[in-house]
Amino acid sequence: MPIDAQTKAEIEATAKLGRNRQIVVLALPVILALTSHSLIGLVDIWLIGNLGEVALAAVGLAGFSMYAAGASMFGVNPAVQALVGREVGRGTRGAGIAVINSGLLAGAGIGSVLALVLYQWSPFIVGLLSNDPAVTTAA
Repeated sequence: MPIDAQTKAEIEATAKLGRNRQIVVLALPVILALTSHSLIGLVDIWLIGNLGEVALAAVGLAGFSMYAAGASMFGVNPAVQALVGREVGRGTRGAGIAVINSGLLAGAGIGSVLALVLYQWSPFIVGLLSNDPAVTTAA
């Protein structure tokens, strides 16, 4: 299957960028996403800080737990990107779309299972991370 005009134009535009600039352009969305996650944690701490030590510890523990749960999904994204890039590079854009669909299904499946497990086991997991009953209850 030949590459369509839009894809060819995108490839040519990307090739005109220098290698360092290409890396920055590709990395920028990831940098912004991870930075936004950190900023959300800081805002949580700022808002909850006045409520006391227990509330602050609970928010920190919950934020860490959410980040750890999300980290289990971080591998899906680069895997899908690599496979889609390979298919688009081959000129088989339809196969790339099929990979995206498979990645979405895998993410939804893994995320659903993870959500159910964490919902069921969260009191136990939080108890492993803190031995303060007030913090584990608040988290």
